[in-house]
Amino acid sequence: MRERLLGSKNCEYRYSIRYHGAVFADNNQHMEVLAFCMYELRLREEYSIPMDSEHLRHFTSIFSEMLNLSLSIPIQTLLTVIKITAEELQTIDRQKIHRRLCSVVKHKYVTLVDRSSFLHLSLNSNTSADDFCIEHTCKCPCILTARTLLQCGADVNAHDALRITPLHVFLSSSSIHNENLLKLLCDDGAHLDYVNNLREKAIHVTTNLAAKQLIKSKMQINLKCLCARLIQLNNVPFHGELTSSLVRFVEEH
Repeated sequence: MRERLLGSKNCEYRYSIRYHGAVFADNNQHMEVLAFCMYELRLREEYSIPMDSEHLRHFTSIFSEMLNLSLSIPIQTLLTVIKITAEELQTIDRQKIHRRLCSVVKHKYVTLVDRSSFLHLSLNSNTSADDFCIEHTCKCPCILTARTLLQCGADVNAHDALRITPLHVFLSSSSIHNENLLKLLCDDGAHLDYVNNLREKAIHVTTNLAAKQLIKSKMQINLKCLCARLIQLNNVPFHGELTSSLVRFVEEH
């Protein structure tokens, strides 16, 4: 009845389809949910209605929940969604997205609680996706997110309120050794000699022997680092005596 009154192309009609699918989702009737979603997808294809991000997110939520419940996703449904998503991505101006991400990173936003940067959050195993439907499949530390942030100019040596660097966060919060992620941070210039407020270097906050070995192989102590460490160990006054950049460098040792 609603389709006859509003027409198949009407957005209100498509919304009602999604609403009925949500009702089935609340009752854990996932196959019925997929049926409604696929019907809406066919309407979009038939009338050349562009796919919106909310619709794709809806599919993601359903698939994530089904995987979490160990339910099988119909292969044809999965392939269709992948095909549509790939086609939509081809129309996106990736350079424009990259510029926007760079702009966001450039502002150096941090959390209010402990002044963690985006890079800190991407490497923290306690970071949540803040969405109950995808939190089981979107996990941190995430090498893809970290790499993207670094490519957009994120500071690999940024520190939070406790002078904890992204490398500290990754090594202290992850029980699983991810050599590729560790190499990514090191190769991007993570300073292995920096200390937090407890005077701990990154190598001190991990119990993983493989991680410790990799960090040791990457460490190259130079004269500048040795001088900074000597100043700190002997409590030599340096504020007002050095340039602001050198003051920060000494403080980080």
